Parts: sequence; C-alpha cells; structure tokens
Amino acid sequence: MASVSLRPPTLSLHPGHSTGAHTLLQKVFSTSRVSDRTPSHGPFMAWQAALGASLTAMVQTRRLSQLPLPLRADQEDKSSPKRTLPTVSAEDLEGLHRYLSDALGEPIDLVGTKNRRSLISLKRLESGILQVRIQEQFALGGTTVNRALVQWLKNKEKNALEVLRQYAATFQVLMAAPRPRFAHPAGVHHDLRSHLAEQNRLWFSDAFKGRIGWSRMNRGQVRRRIRLGSWSEQHRLIRIHPALDSESVPSFVISFVVFHEMLHAMLGAEQRGTRRSVHGAKFRELEVSHPDHDRAEEWIEKMSDTLLSF
Repeated sequence: MASVSLRPPTLSLHPGHSTGAHTLLQKVFSTSRVSDRTPSHGPFMAWQAALGASLTAMVQTRRLSQLPLPLRADQEDKSSPKRTLPTVSAEDLEGLHRYLSDALGEPIDLVGTKNRRSLISLKRLESGILQVRIQEQFALGGTTVNRALVQWLKNKEKNALEVLRQYAATFQVLMAAPRPRFAHPAGVHHDLRSHLAEQNRLWFSDAFKGRIGWSRMNRGQVRRRIRLGSWSEQHRLIRIHPALDSESVPSFVISFVVFHEMLHAMLGAEQRGTRRSVHGAKFRELEVSHPDHDRAEEWIEKMSDTLLSF
C-alpha cells in the first residue's frame, strides 16, 4: 500500500544504537561512574560553566516558539477571526471521483476520510479495482491540486507530492490534533515524575515545562525496533515505553532516557539547509556529557532482545 503521510519526526532511542567513540564530541566532564541518582558536584559545576550559558540561551529562544497547538483559549489571537474547515459535500467527492477515474483511465473506488496525517493511500483490491483513500479536503483543491493527485497516483512524481503537501498544510493546521494516549506517570515499579523533576533541577534549572507519562503499548507484539522515549512538542508531553517500568531496569537508565527527551524539548531541531536534524551537533554534545550516558547505552544495547520482546 502506498501512502502520503505528513508525520513529524519521531524522537526515539533504539536498542542497538550507540553513538560510538567516533561520534562523540568533546566531553566537558568525565563520564566515569557516579551514583545512580546524583552526579558529583565537580562534574556538574564544570558542565554548567562550559555549556550552561549556551543551553540557557537556547532554552529562552525555545520558550518563545513552543506554544502548544491548538492554542489554549488564553493564547488565541483575538484579533483574527477563527477559521474552520470548509464543509465537503457528497457532490464534491463525487466530482473528484469522476475526475480521477477519467484521468487514470480506469474505474476506482474513492473513499473520503477525515484523517489528519495519513492523507492518501491506495491499494489494488482483489476485484482488480484500485481503491484510493483520500482526505476529503482534497475534493476542494481545484485544478492544480487535482492534476497533482493524478501525477502522484500515476507516477509518484516528487513535484506533485510537494503540491499536495503544500495544499495539505492549509487544512491540517485547522484540524484539531488528536489527544495523546499515555498512562499515569506512576508506574508499577518506577514513578516518572521523580526522574523528570530530578533531571529538570540538575540540568535545566527547572526550565522544562511539560508533562510525562508512560506510553500505552500492547504486549507480545513482534518488534524490530522499540521507541523507549518520545517527545511531542504539540502536547508538551514526554512518553516513556512501559518496557522500562520493570524492577530489573536500573534507575539510571530511565533517568537518561528522560534526559534525552528533555533535550529534544529544550533544543528543538537544527536546520541544515533544507533538512531538519533532531540529533544535531549541539544535541550530541550535551547528551554525551550526561554522567549516565555510557552505562545507560551499554545497558540498552545489552538488553535490546529483552526490550524488543516486551
């Protein structure tokens, strides 16, 4: 099944992934073994002295740009009229159905959806009919969008995809974001609130403002990778995989994963030309400076099979 999906990059840790010595930037202080919960005073002061100023500056910049979407009532721009999604009628969808069928030279099964991210998908049914599932707002796109749809459906043309992305952006911003699914931060064996509070106090001067909780995951699935942590800027939410809510998981592993996601929240993405990097040079520099970096990644690497079998 082919699809067009405008999903933000997932911020995650992967078992088996290690930065390695060849990617380590200059370490501001030694990552020698310290206590599970509190870094020694000397390394902490060195870290603050060398990197604290730049991190604080970036944090202040992010504070100005990280209003959650959709905006809360007290953050809305009162000067602008509230925009809503235009209504798509059955006649609009039928018109698009006839246009695409004629342009493709074959009958199709067109299904209109209200999806916010997975906008277009297609598959050949057992009957031989091509089924096209499409966000219904494309029925209002006009001639340029219709032509781009045909070009993408026929040949997956990149220029056509860009036209579709640009048009999608005009209605995606008006759609209510789905509420994030997450469980209470107090797990069976670990309470994420204490980890968040500690990392926030030690490394971010309590500048992080957001929530944390356990992801809702089904057990017993076959996995090739696992996302141990994720950060949603839109919902100001850190989610940690419940595979880590185990008595066998060391406290320092959870603290480091939480720290990793907090870095994403505070630094955002680096722009490299036309590309955005969520693990840029500054991110890596700060990440490897954490005193639990080496042993946490070592533990994740060692336990990757166990984590994947959750």
